[in-house]
Amino acid sequence: MTPTCMVLDASASMAFPDGAASKWALARQLAVALTSVAHASGDPAGVVVAGNPRAVIRPRTRQGIVAEVIQMLHDVTPAGDSQLAPSVVSAARSCLRVALVSDFLGDLDDTLRVVRELIASGHDVYALHIVASEEIDPPAGVSVVMDPEQEDVRHLAAYFRKPS
Repeated sequence: MTPTCMVLDASASMAFPDGAASKWALARQLAVALTSVAHASGDPAGVVVAGNPRAVIRPRTRQGIVAEVIQMLHDVTPAGDSQLAPSVVSAARSCLRVALVSDFLGDLDDTLRVVRELIASGHDVYALHIVASEEIDPPAGVSVVMDPEQEDVRHLAAYFRKPS
C-alpha cells in the first residue's frame, strides 16, 4: 500500500476560463479520477487543496472516500494567490506518492525545490499541468490582461495571427 495525496491548486488563475471549461473543473475531475484509481488499487487516498486548510482529506481506504472528495471539491471556489509548496510539504508528511494538479503560475521555484527534496527522499511525485486552450492560442486583438491573483497587475497584450 502506498498512501497517495492529490494536491490541487485553487488559486484565482485556476478559475480561467469561466464555467465548466475552467482549469479548476478539469483539476477537480483529475483529482476525483486519481483518487478513484488509488482507492481501487487498495491505496489510502487523500486530497489537499493548496491554501485552504479546511479543504483537506487525509489519506484513507474507506468506502466513501471518492464521494467525500467529490463533495469537498464541489464546495471549493478558486480565489487568491495560494502557495503550492507548503501544501506539497504537508501532503508528503502522510503520503509517499504525491500528484500535483496546477497551472504552475504561482510559486513555481519553491514548488520545484520541494519536489526535488521529496524525490531525493524517496517520494514519488507527479505533476499534471493544466493549461486552457485560450492561454495557448489567445484570440487575435489587443486587450488589457489582468493577473487574477494580483488584481492590481495589468498588462497591455496584443495577439496577432499569421495570414493563412
